Amino acid sequence: MEALPETAQPASRESTMDDAQSSTMDMASASATIASLEREFLDYALAQAHPLLRLWRGEALEADLQEEVAAILAMVGDEDGARRVAAIMQVLGLPSSHYRGRVLAPGGARCIAHIDFPDPSGGFPFVKIRCASEPPGSVAGWRPLADGIIGAFAQFRPRAVRFFHPSHLPLRAPATHPHMHLLAAPAQSMAERADAPGLARVELRRAAGLEFYPQYEAVYAQMLDRRPHLRGEVGAESQPSLAECLEQGLLSEVFVDGTWSGIFAARRDRVAGVRGLQVVEIVLTQSARGQRLGQAVHQRFARSVAQADPATILMGTISPKNTPSLRTALRAGRMEIGAFLWVDL
Repeated sequence: MEALPETAQPASRESTMDDAQSSTMDMASASATIASLEREFLDYALAQAHPLLRLWRGEALEADLQEEVAAILAMVGDEDGARRVAAIMQVLGLPSSHYRGRVLAPGGARCIAHIDFPDPSGGFPFVKIRCASEPPGSVAGWRPLADGIIGAFAQFRPRAVRFFHPSHLPLRAPATHPHMHLLAAPAQSMAERADAPGLARVELRRAAGLEFYPQYEAVYAQMLDRRPHLRGEVGAESQPSLAECLEQGLLSEVFVDGTWSGIFAARRDRVAGVRGLQVVEIVLTQSARGQRLGQAVHQRFARSVAQADPATILMGTISPKNTPSLRTALRAGRMEIGAFLWVDL
């Protein structure tokens, strides 16, 4: 029988073992790199954490931030996630690898960032900085940072950068404007406040389903007719979103003087490294608005949560244009611990 061509000779057992050892070494090297990056960016996150979070979460804060950093780093190697985004953004015709998170050093600062879009049209590409060696908002000389980001994502021509800035750190970046404020407080501290105005009139009843959804949509439509400046800033939650809150037992219907007057929804979440219950929705009917009853709704919920776990943090993001909701949250005892900011490129 003729000998096999050289290129088709079966691999020797020794070479096969060498390949396996090389693959194992590559995997070990990759794991060591990830572990090193995780430790590096965890140290940055701990150094930048708001003092109130240290007070509220204590020793649990490091675990919270480690989970956050690990999730952010996972985006760097998440090819499946990148393919999903590429499919959504198919109008751009770019390979999926472009949508993965990236470890960058723009302007000398170390950061993890990725491209994002408000909708599938691709009309407003922006870069999200998820974690950085120095808070981007504290950088006064932004030109090198901006040039580095523009260069790293040149194929998208990004128009802005979005990042979280803790409220206790100086804000030096030029021309920032807020996208969302993050307000939070432990349930216990909110529950212990003096009774809110109208508290006796307000009742929260745990929802059994989503039958109220058409009525809820009508409340939003009416509210936006009266407050047109909030269009595009706030809107009704989708049914799947509220279904998630329902499944967690955190969806309630609000009754004022025994009359259906809106809903309150929350879910377990982590926002900017803050773990707790995120307020997803609080909306009242026109007849119930203007009486500061939103503060009473907050307090009813906080007291029910505090009975089970007083250390639970209640939090949520609020648009700067939604001044009624901002005032309500502050009156209820939540405090601003930071904001998601925009910088135009």
